[in-house]
Amino acid sequence: LDLGIKDTKFLGYKDFSSKAKIVKILRNAKEIKKAVSGDEVVVILDQTSFYAESGGQVGDIGFITKGKNIFEVLDTKNNGKVVLHIGRVKAGSFKKSDLIGAQVNVERRLAIARNHTATHLLQAALRKVLGNHVKQQGSLVSADRLRFDFTHFKEISKEDLARIEELVNVFVLANQKLNTKELTLSQAKKNGALAFFGEKYGSKVRMVTIEDTSKELCGGTHLQATGQIGLFKIIQEGSIAAGTRRIEAVTGTVAYKAIKNEENLLDEALQILNTSADALPVELQKKLNRIKELEKQLGAQKMDAAKNSIDSMISGAETIKDMKVITAVLEGADMDLLRKTTDIIKQKVNGAVIALGSKNQGKALLILAATLDLCDKGIDVSKMIRE
Repeated sequence: LDLGIKDTKFLGYKDFSSKAKIVKILRNAKEIKKAVSGDEVVVILDQTSFYAESGGQVGDIGFITKGKNIFEVLDTKNNGKVVLHIGRVKAGSFKKSDLIGAQVNVERRLAIARNHTATHLLQAALRKVLGNHVKQQGSLVSADRLRFDFTHFKEISKEDLARIEELVNVFVLANQKLNTKELTLSQAKKNGALAFFGEKYGSKVRMVTIEDTSKELCGGTHLQATGQIGLFKIIQEGSIAAGTRRIEAVTGTVAYKAIKNEENLLDEALQILNTSADALPVELQKKLNRIKELEKQLGAQKMDAAKNSIDSMISGAETIKDMKVITAVLEGADMDLLRKTTDIIKQKVNGAVIALGSKNQGKALLILAATLDLCDKGIDVSKMIRE
């Protein structure tokens, strides 16, 4: 949008609330004079405590108020350096030049800050455990989780992943202080600040330092000390492209809830198996061995039953265009049993097309075969089964 107005002054690094003046109200990218209850509009202020989505960090939500008039901010985005407060008028009305109060959702902002500060600690831990070749390739910082993409040339072992998670929590428990400073890009580089993926930086940059652990160029919102993160837990790790991996993690109360959920699942499993946590691996292995043994016995019984019914399948064949068509449904048979049964039938007959089916664990299985003499005549069962 070509708004033709001054850049919005951002106050949100220090303040969650602010007083401001409405500069413009937009609906469908066009300026309107007044927004009333129910209108979905964009409100632009001369200054704001709302952080606009940028650098992987999601935009703030909250409220803009004028007495009993309420505008709910559902998202915040940038248009150049003009901040767009996107939302809906919940009560009353708003117009250009109104003096308002703006209040960010503090609980959500702090949850986002936990995750953002944690991404800096995570990058430091990754570089320490895996090596200095690790470089950020992208990130998402929201209230409920963080996602961090980085360069690495091979799969991360369980031991290394556990070490990375442990190291981040060591940084958290150390309650290291965060310091932010504005300086030139060349000064930041001299200070050893990390900057990645070809971002365009202005003449002035913001350097976020976490004591001796991390030093990065970052415009996002952060905590005052790492101890405010509370707890860091990795929930997923994997490859997303050649040479690029992704870690997803949670912090604070979300991490606590994730751990409690795992505990509840473990307790439920222990009750079902009637065992203790220490004995769980041994007990599970016993159960798995027993299941394999029973499956083997059941498979043998099903094979015997199938063999016993083969003659009746053959005798019940229909003849169509000088070909025998042998069909049967073997209840509970898996694909291996269907294949073996088909092979036995082919050894006993000539000039036959065989179609066997089964319903197994809620799935429909189907196998189609022809004896070799029919294959030599051009019968193609792969085309048949596709049809």
